[in-house]
Amino acid sequence: MRCASRESHETRGGFWGGADPDTMTAWLIVLSLAASGDQMLERSCTGCHRLDVVKAQQLTRWEWSRELDKMTSMGAKIERRKPLLDYLTKNFGNQ
Repeated sequence: MRCASRESHETRGGFWGGADPDTMTAWLIVLSLAASGDQMLERSCTGCHRLDVVKAQQLTRWEWSRELDKMTSMGAKIERRKPLLDYLTKNFGNQ
């Protein structure tokens, strides 16, 4: 079966609109990191907290770091601290 819009994809340079492989790879990495950040947040925090509570905090990087230290000292299992800290700061930080 032929894709109904195949010709339009071909004339625009394919599904990615003619983007070069490096650009496609970069976008896939960004999408993957966002998904893995959500997964890290869910695995590390939802044992004790609702996600909306965590996401509403809007802390600085230093404050998020302090919170992760506090949660770890209380028994939280944080597998990948730095990537989680980066994710929290970028997505729920008060810059």
